[in-house]
Amino acid sequence: MFVDRGWDAERVEARTRGTLEVPEVVGHELDGWLSKCASAPSGFLDVGCGPGGLLVAAARRGIQGYGIEATMVWAVVARRAIAEAGGTPKVAAAFGEHLPMPDNAVGASVLLDVIEHVADPAKILREVDRVTAPGGRIALATPNRFSLGAESHVGVWGVGWLPRRFQARYVQRRIGESYSVEPRSVTETRRLVRENTSFAVKFSVPELPREHVERFTTRRRVIGRVYNRVARFPVLRAPLLAVGPLFHATGAKVAN
Repeated sequence: MFVDRGWDAERVEARTRGTLEVPEVVGHELDGWLSKCASAPSGFLDVGCGPGGLLVAAARRGIQGYGIEATMVWAVVARRAIAEAGGTPKVAAAFGEHLPMPDNAVGASVLLDVIEHVADPAKILREVDRVTAPGGRIALATPNRFSLGAESHVGVWGVGWLPRRFQARYVQRRIGESYSVEPRSVTETRRLVRENTSFAVKFSVPELPREHVERFTTRRRVIGRVYNRVARFPVLRAPLLAVGPLFHATGAKVAN
């Protein structure tokens, strides 16, 4: 599947290894910043669940999760992986813009690296708001448009600092690949959530997963370790929100 994209063997191996390691990495997140979503009494919804890494980690902890994935192949993979982890697969192939769930169906919704990939993030957020019960939780992670580092999807520096109409052309010229991702800043994301949902959210700066940092090149590994140390100091978190590689948004749905 990855070779058809023209990837070399090293990139295929890295992507495969990363996919297989997702349950372990996000398992730490379930115990950390995602813990309130994981403990939702009526289960949590993973929007854009991919091959099911978060749902597998949840199943291993006896937590019921629901998954929505636009790609049928990934939805099938996710169902099998959850079952092999001892869980009950509840995954559907569907689009986030039209969630196949009734109003107030879940106690929490999780969107990990989703809104930067979709054409209409506002519509997805409205759907998430609809299916999450009053008082329910939301957790959102997305890369920062104005990161001082390279754009995480293509490894090209400075993409987000350009006007959007120039970004795809810039990436094409730099590395010869198409580019359709739209990372957003904290300000843009805050506005999206405020205008399209009833969630009251707070933004935070996460540390980079140790498993990822240790696979970086020597120079990037040093930078990653320094970044994680800096992210632990409250006084430095505001600047990192503006120019760090990614950010989290968490909060609860305010009852009308």
